[in-house]
Amino acid sequence: MRVLVSGASGFIGSHIAEELAGQGHEVVCLVRKTSNVAFLKTLPVERRVGDLSDRRSLAAVVDGCQAVVHSAAQFGASRSQDMVAANDAGTENLVAAVVDRCPDLKQFIQISSLAAAGATSDKSPANEAMEPTPCGVYGHSKRKAELHVLAQQDRFPVTIVRPSITFGPRDLSIYHFFKTLRRHIRPIPGTGRRHYNFFHVKDLVQGVLKMLGNPKAYGELFYLGAAENYSWIKLTDTMLAAIGTRAIPLPIPPLAFSIGGWMGDAVNVFSNSKPVFGRDSARLWLATGWCCDIAKAQEVLGYQPTFDLASGLKDTYQWYLDAGWL
Repeated sequence: MRVLVSGASGFIGSHIAEELAGQGHEVVCLVRKTSNVAFLKTLPVERRVGDLSDRRSLAAVVDGCQAVVHSAAQFGASRSQDMVAANDAGTENLVAAVVDRCPDLKQFIQISSLAAAGATSDKSPANEAMEPTPCGVYGHSKRKAELHVLAQQDRFPVTIVRPSITFGPRDLSIYHFFKTLRRHIRPIPGTGRRHYNFFHVKDLVQGVLKMLGNPKAYGELFYLGAAENYSWIKLTDTMLAAIGTRAIPLPIPPLAFSIGGWMGDAVNVFSNSKPVFGRDSARLWLATGWCCDIAKAQEVLGYQPTFDLASGLKDTYQWYLDAGWL
């Protein structure tokens, strides 16, 4: 099957493209003129240049594709309108191009986010029966992206995927936490007792592959993640074990997150570097928690995570060492 992967030069998209190509699919990667394609250079994929902000540029990109895995997204943008443009309007443009140029599309898989569903605790994890209550600008933009895709389900089969917090090789987010822990500093947001669902990118990819071309996935929403939810204390304990070191706890009160978010936004406005932290990031960190229930994916798709937290973090840390990132 000829499959278009958006966001293919990034962390999650490059892993999806790599696995699709490895399974014999014809992979078309949507990249921008400015994209760093280092993760794609050795893969047997076709790179097509386009931009989600330019609907006309997408016509040639989607042409001839039989399925779409839309993983492109922007998180932590310095300006809220940038995030909305990429996630909301960008998805609308891609869907419009598909409707116009791919009348026989077999499936559109939308990689969404837990933020589109809203914050949840370990005592009441998100599941497919819950009404979404998006959190922050990012969450609302991802929910609107879902709605753009769902609006076309009478034209082609659609599947919505809400993955939990994803880490693994090539990930910049958890990389920064590893760097901090290696300096023997252990940041702890609040009490460190909030719970989160973290899982390895390869488990996200195998879940997506179980949906591709599977009629059981058509018209459905799935949560993908780990089999259990973890506290921040548990996460950082496991990261320290992977490194083989200890660190001094550094509690960060909620007010510090809020102030840091305001300061981050102010710096990002005048900086050409990629934003790391801002007010929207602070809102997500200060939420009740980010937990989900993966029972539906297990029952319907036969999805089963292959990495537990310890083996996933160990694999990720070793990749950073081997790649020279650490």
